[in-house]
Amino acid sequence: MKHSVFYIVLLCTFFTLSNLCAQVQFDNFPSYEKLISKAQKDKKLIFVQVNAASCNQCNEVAQKGLSSTLLKEKYALNVIAVSVKQEDEIFKKILEKNQLNNFSMGSFFLDADGFVLRKVNSTTSDPAFYLELADKAIELSKNNTLKELELKYKKGDRSKELLRKIIEERNKFDIEAYELVDEYLQMQTLAELSTIEMAKFLTEQALPLNNIGRKLLLNLFSKKTVDSLFFTYSLKERVNINNKIIQSTNTIAMKNKDKALAYQIGGFIENVNTAGFEKGSFKRYTYQLSFFEAIKDTTAYLRDSQAFCDYLLMNVSVDNLKKREDKERNAILETKKKEQNGIAVVSTTYTPFYIGYARQLNNVAFSYYKYTNNSENLLNALRWSKRSMEIYEALSPDVNHQQNPMMMDTYACLLYKTGKKEEAIQWETNAVETLKKYGEESSSLEKTLDKMKRGVL
Repeated sequence: MKHSVFYIVLLCTFFTLSNLCAQVQFDNFPSYEKLISKAQKDKKLIFVQVNAASCNQCNEVAQKGLSSTLLKEKYALNVIAVSVKQEDEIFKKILEKNQLNNFSMGSFFLDADGFVLRKVNSTTSDPAFYLELADKAIELSKNNTLKELELKYKKGDRSKELLRKIIEERNKFDIEAYELVDEYLQMQTLAELSTIEMAKFLTEQALPLNNIGRKLLLNLFSKKTVDSLFFTYSLKERVNINNKIIQSTNTIAMKNKDKALAYQIGGFIENVNTAGFEKGSFKRYTYQLSFFEAIKDTTAYLRDSQAFCDYLLMNVSVDNLKKREDKERNAILETKKKEQNGIAVVSTTYTPFYIGYARQLNNVAFSYYKYTNNSENLLNALRWSKRSMEIYEALSPDVNHQQNPMMMDTYACLLYKTGKKEEAIQWETNAVETLKKYGEESSSLEKTLDKMKRGVL
């Protein structure tokens, strides 16, 4: 008789703390100049982890991703690692040297002279991502071809052939080149611009949504031709192209605080999502709210977040969300099932989606705690916060960690702000005790609890 044995690796990155003993070792430097001097002396690259000022969860996710023995060993051999905040002088000088703006979180790889080799404007709990990032940075630091081509360009060579070579070389290392693409396109004749080869070239550049080259692609070729060409690429390549379009457009929108462009990005995110309207809307709202928070547009954030919570996140019952989560997980497990000696074995990675509803409800609720004193808004935030805990408890993949102390903290802070001090203290006490039960750091919440008791929060 067959037996079904299911080995499931559940990746849930929400509000978890890492095992720091295996983490990449970060060094401290009194100045940018000392950091560069050390890198040049040791002939190493520089890894810079930028801590997000308004997203503790993002920092915790990065901490988890950087907690890997293999990662620690590779970084120790090849790089000097530093962790910075946006207000740090080292971070400001890196931005100034590389003419970068509005980099709110993520990672840099710099060469020993302080020039950016790689940068990512996000965090992840996947160590493989940081390993690949390091490998590409190391490979790029040894690439004399691109350095030589860039040097010719700086010395005044503006030939079409040189520009094409630089663009293609940058593409190998995922380095933005859309400004060079604009310059390259201006040198082409209409006949040269109208070829399928040019359409393919422009597609692969993953140009920003408001870029002239992208507009040129959509004007010179029919939608059917553009779509057909796009689907000649593999799924992985298509996802990569779309992600690059989003990232490059977001950089421009952030720099200019362009809300119209941010809404355009949100629409693009929703349209390219293939998992259905609801998930597409979830991702659109999640992006738009992160944008408004980053540019400190509180009015837009409060307006759009209420629609997000009430018309999407709160519109489905907890039981229904659990059924959806179970259905998706079981479908994935079924497709991964293999036969081994008469036993059905499943070994797969599954990242829960609908538990993200809990995360976003909590994020919005805590933002309301920070941004508004309006009593109606705070009561709405209390509803969202309470639902976030209910969803998390029902959908948590770890039966031993069904209570989320960070969500409990949000609820307690909102209770305190609405005048329910004693109830707030009880919830914050429970949050601290839950963290201790899980063996996690609780000092931050203990400070909040102390302030609640003293009436100074």
